[in-house]
Amino acid sequence: MSINRSLGARALLAACLGLALSQPVSGEEDGKTIFADSRKGTLSAMKGIVKAIGVGKKGSCLFCHVKEGGKPVFPKDTPNKRIVRRMKFGFMDSLAIKGKVELELTESEHKTLIVAEYRADGKDAGIHLATTVMEEHRGENGENAGGENAEETEGAAGGHEPRTFYGKVNLPAEGEPITCMTCHRGELHFLSKAD
Repeated sequence: MSINRSLGARALLAACLGLALSQPVSGEEDGKTIFADSRKGTLSAMKGIVKAIGVGKKGSCLFCHVKEGGKPVFPKDTPNKRIVRRMKFGFMDSLAIKGKVELELTESEHKTLIVAEYRADGKDAGIHLATTVMEEHRGENGENAGGENAEETEGAAGGHEPRTFYGKVNLPAEGEPITCMTCHRGELHFLSKAD
């Protein structure tokens, strides 16, 4: 009987943790978010993210937030907010500690797997990335839209086979944290060049 209770308690705890992690972060009434403890700090962090991922011309705040009744509704959860949270917790906050992370993003129009390895020493120091986009992205003329620092694997021309892009970015300066700007440098899809 105690084994069943223990298993039941573990299942309940796992379900509660899963529910908590899937919910939007609260506390936005006073400006406190996962990025800062005040409204001013949060706004500063959001400006930094907009600049880092290059979405200033794609609606800035409205890239992640929705507008209802003519005003942004910041607490409402959206797919792009979920991606940012997952990148913060699963990538930026973990990479230097764990050395290697894998993050699967399913919130956007294309399921994407990001694998990153943090190498701190030697001539190969940097963040080594492999990004697999589950649908091929093509440029305006149908050519591969990969970036200048991206190498890609072979895939079918027609476009629905997974495409993997590889790249390496420099580590932040000593004592500086990994941020959105570390990798993105003003571009949302800096490896695949997808829209």
